[in-house]
Amino acid sequence: MKSLSISVVLLHDGGDRVGERLVVGMDDELRERRRRLEAARVGAHRPDGIVAPEVLASWQRCAPHVAMHLDRVPTVDEDVVRDAWQESRIRRVGDALLDELRTITEHDDLLAAITDSEGTVLWSHGNRRMSRIGESVNFVPGGRWSEQNAGTNALGMALTAGRPATVFSSEHWCDAVTDWVCYAAPVMDPATGVPLGVIDLSSSWEKTSALGLTTVRTLARLAEAQLSLDAGEAASPWRLRLSGRGELTHHGDPVPLTTRQIEILATIALHDGLTLDELHAHVYGDRAVSMSTLKAEVSHIRKRLDDLILSRPYRLGGPLAVAVDEILDALDHKDLAKALDRYRGPVMPQSESPYLSARGHHLDVVLRDAVIRSGDLAHVRRFAELHPDETDLLLG
Repeated sequence: MKSLSISVVLLHDGGDRVGERLVVGMDDELRERRRRLEAARVGAHRPDGIVAPEVLASWQRCAPHVAMHLDRVPTVDEDVVRDAWQESRIRRVGDALLDELRTITEHDDLLAAITDSEGTVLWSHGNRRMSRIGESVNFVPGGRWSEQNAGTNALGMALTAGRPATVFSSEHWCDAVTDWVCYAAPVMDPATGVPLGVIDLSSSWEKTSALGLTTVRTLARLAEAQLSLDAGEAASPWRLRLSGRGELTHHGDPVPLTTRQIEILATIALHDGLTLDELHAHVYGDRAVSMSTLKAEVSHIRKRLDDLILSRPYRLGGPLAVAVDEILDALDHKDLAKALDRYRGPVMPQSESPYLSARGHHLDVVLRDAVIRSGDLAHVRRFAELHPDETDLLLG
């Protein structure tokens, strides 16, 4: 069986911290946010402008069914959990995923967990302190962390929405976990787009960081890529080129899509899931384009792509090779020659999409820096030839 190398360099590199720490110190802003959220949670203040819409929606779903004072979630029988873990497709991704989660939890006070599609924890790992805290609320194998059983939490929200979620402190519905911050990302079946389970990292609320969500999202995507390999789906017949110009091909043959439709497809492909409002903002920005126009464009794309795009949220329902990801992956593996071979110029230079413009700028900056650091004149010439704004490199 082919396997992917799983390594989350965002968090560590040989034991040395790279960039921002996952765990950061408590500050006054964080304390104030926690105080305001708690006031909104118990009804002392209106939630408007305080609670994120997706969290508020979760509170409203949970309020009729889950007691706010719940001190621990229900569990299922150990034998059931053991059998479910043995059958879990996420477990079959291999030891690399579990080893990475163990390594991450060893560096900081974190508790890692993997669930099934119903939100039941099948595997967890943490140091002695975090494991003890997890046991106190049944954040252990067998714990049932769906919204229906545990109220608002990152695992439940990730499964409900089919997209990554962060739940901070008193964004949690139940008292038992308001001292936590949790990051969760669903692992989607590459063939159906249905969640197989969730990868979660949790810690105490004062140690929040944006890198938590980035980490679980990265691990989930790597798990999905491994599942695709195992299913023989790695060689996708669909290929989306964005560098130089936008083009979609199927088995090498061009698929007739407009520039706008390419922008929409690319935006969906480069996210784990988007609401209609989010997709509209990424594609059109502040331009006065109706939601019905966007829906019509998505409908046309779905017909062309045999329903490769799923809705609620908008996401891919199968494998699609995106050249931008391949370029960045080559750079991650220090293969500059391969990255330049995939690069055809700026990402859709005529695009008016604010998201793709930002994504293209990021790609150009990262690639340019790699070219300069290489000191290889052939690489410099290649990049300058492909990028009209970088001819000054040839003069340097």
